[in-house]
Amino acid sequence: MMEVAPVVDLDLQVRCPECDHVQAVHFDIQTYLLSALSAERKQLAWEVHRLAVAYGWGLEEILSLPRGQRRMYVALIEAEAPRPRRWSV
Repeated sequence: MMEVAPVVDLDLQVRCPECDHVQAVHFDIQTYLLSALSAERKQLAWEVHRLAVAYGWGLEEILSLPRGQRRMYVALIEAEAPRPRRWSV
């Protein structure tokens, strides 16, 4: 695997911004990528739900939107959503 894709599994030298200490940190791109894809899938499901409820759009219409435009519409919906009241005792 190292011959085919040497950067898939590597150690990175990182420097702490607080104390300036340098140390090696292991970075596994497979784990990172799978985690990112899982998070993206959950985000997409939430965006589809919010747009369908707010605008009555169907799945195909929502999925045809570019990612940035879809997220912009969801941000507008969220900005107008009433915030729950916090009761103090």
